[in-house]
Amino acid sequence: MKLITLPCDKGDIDIKELGRYAPVTEGVAKVGIARFPAGARHPKEGLKGNPEREISYILEGAFTLHLEDGDHMVKAGDLVIFEPGEAQGSTALEDSRVLYFLQD
Repeated sequence: MKLITLPCDKGDIDIKELGRYAPVTEGVAKVGIARFPAGARHPKEGLKGNPEREISYILEGAFTLHLEDGDHMVKAGDLVIFEPGEAQGSTALEDSRVLYFLQD
């Protein structure tokens, strides 16, 4: 077992990659926790897409997700999946933490 304690200080967006794992198939999976203070926008302007599939579980807080088809609200307990290249942005509505997985 590997135990990682993550500080959750107030301040700017804080993203900590927890590791990379090579599954049996090709590619690498990354996992981490991101902290967003209330009002934080990511990216700061516009939308962006990751080259990997992104799976995010909202641990705490709430966000407005900005997508090409409009805005959507998500909150603690929601699981969000973005396909590779899917344009996205988010604004934290309150102090929030997200557990994320990126899969090649």
